[in-house]
Amino acid sequence: MSAAPPPGDYEPYAPDPSPEARPEARAVPAAAVWWRRPWALAVAGLAVGAGLGGTIGVAAGSTDAEDSPEYRRLSRELASARDELGELPERRSELADAEAELDERLAEVNALEKDVERRERAVHRTESAIERATLRDGIYEIGIDVEAGTYQTEGAPDCYWARTDGPDGQVIAEHEGDGPAAVTVRRGEALELDCSDAGWVRQP
Repeated sequence: MSAAPPPGDYEPYAPDPSPEARPEARAVPAAAVWWRRPWALAVAGLAVGAGLGGTIGVAAGSTDAEDSPEYRRLSRELASARDELGELPERRSELADAEAELDERLAEVNALEKDVERRERAVHRTESAIERATLRDGIYEIGIDVEAGTYQTEGAPDCYWARTDGPDGQVIAEHEGDGPAAVTVRRGEALELDCSDAGWVRQP
């Protein structure tokens, strides 16, 4: 038998709703928690995986590159270049010493060349003086055409010389013969030579 409600206006008793049923405890709209959606979680997972994979790939790639023949060849070339750079100061010093030695030798060569040139000039002057002092066949007036002194020749067949007291003057002395000969003349005299054009050289 059910109890009859009491008289008057009233609302029937209802118990408080559970916490899950309260308005303030209702679920937040899905738009406010996008990171909890499946596609967001998938993207985040891919990003993390890619980062870890790249890091691992770089590390693995570095290891593989160091083991490659090209890397080893470049390493050897780099080491060789460093060794050459280390030797550069010593090579510069050696080059400077070599240049100094070359300059010294060049100075010696220049000095020798100048000495040779001086000797050649001296020989040329001597030869020129001898040539000027050498008499050939002809008549010479002593003191005008040639200097006074003693003239000597190696001689030739039928070599003849004559001293006179002047051009077209009287014979003072004469000689004819083969082989070497010598004649001394004084200023004012004349000398006639006929010796197959053999040279007569004035003696010092």
